[in-house]
Amino acid sequence: MLTGLFLDLVKGAITFLRFSVDEAERKAKTIGQTRKSLPIFAYREKLLNAINEYQTLQVTLKEEKVCCTQPRRVAAMSVAARVEEKMGVKLGYEVGYAIRFKDCTSDKTIIKYVIDGSLLREFLSTPLLDYYTCLMIDEKHERTLHTDILFGSVKCYQKFSEYFDNAPIFNIQVCYTKAPEANYTSTTITTAMQLHISQKNGDILVFLTGQYEIEAVQESLQHTCRVLGSKIYELMICPIYANLPPDMQSKIFKPTPPGVRKVVLATNIVETSITIDGVYSSKTRMESLLVVPCSRASAVQRSGRVGPGHCFRLYTQRAFHNELEEKTFPEIQRTNLANMDLTLKSIGIHNVMRFEFMDPPHEQALISALNDLYALVALVLKVGWLSKVTVMIPYFGVVLQINNE
Repeated sequence: MLTGLFLDLVKGAITFLRFSVDEAERKAKTIGQTRKSLPIFAYREKLLNAINEYQTLQVTLKEEKVCCTQPRRVAAMSVAARVEEKMGVKLGYEVGYAIRFKDCTSDKTIIKYVIDGSLLREFLSTPLLDYYTCLMIDEKHERTLHTDILFGSVKCYQKFSEYFDNAPIFNIQVCYTKAPEANYTSTTITTAMQLHISQKNGDILVFLTGQYEIEAVQESLQHTCRVLGSKIYELMICPIYANLPPDMQSKIFKPTPPGVRKVVLATNIVETSITIDGVYSSKTRMESLLVVPCSRASAVQRSGRVGPGHCFRLYTQRAFHNELEEKTFPEIQRTNLANMDLTLKSIGIHNVMRFEFMDPPHEQALISALNDLYALVALVLKVGWLSKVTVMIPYFGVVLQINNE
């Protein structure tokens, strides 16, 4: 009896070790392939020949520091972790990230990932940002308020990259519904389960509008899996939304175990524009959170989130072409500009009416924001400078009216 149990334990240990070795080899192979695609790899042979020929070899590089912005915390953290893994260094040293309330960098950091709001706050203390040799503003298509201010501040908005001709093109089959869906949440659950049961390989990414919908869909999927039991493969459900703790968010990046399918339930933290946050009404002077259809540009962006595969749009093809907006309106054209005006004045741009916005907001919106600042004693009358009360407000990143209470 004990002998049989011992043999089972040995077999289990051997199986686990084989899986660990296979996983390590797969990971090493992937990293090796990635290294070959890097520009420095073209000089590999020259460097190796020089090392073999000369006893002492000195390679001199210019001291550089790169800053790359991301629109969300999870993106900054995950990309930094990936680059750290590729470079074979420790996170927080040569590669790091800085988000609100957490700075994982050091004096040795040469590649730093931040959210766009963090870089904008760096402008407040050092407007020239001369300690960076390169600034990379990623996900510029999302057109957040912070991104637009950054582009306008560094005067590089006319140099938007048009290099998509050389980008990889994945084979994505797009499917639409034949008729409008009365309850897209129910249709989402049905579609996800049909794919899980009928398709052998591949994970599933589902876009939903918010935490409430994600939790409802997650509960329904878990209930369905419990009912079907051993009749189907295991389904690993991974939610991701802004309020989810970072350690829970990072689970979506972990490899899917053999015999298991992963389904990721995501908000626009993975892509943009189902939830339009910060829609401002000049009549009520209030912002609201509205759920609206995404734009066609956003839908196309989402279809490429998972590389080659299938994209199921739970609306008709006619709705895609005739009912969806071509692109998402920039945040700067649909939000209260009072805090933005304070930020611009803090970095030395006193005449905000002449600031070179990528997509200028309505003139009346700018005037209304300035009037609000005067009314809240945030600006000195006649000269328009920051008052003593509001000099530090842009550093806090909270709503102006809350600062004034």
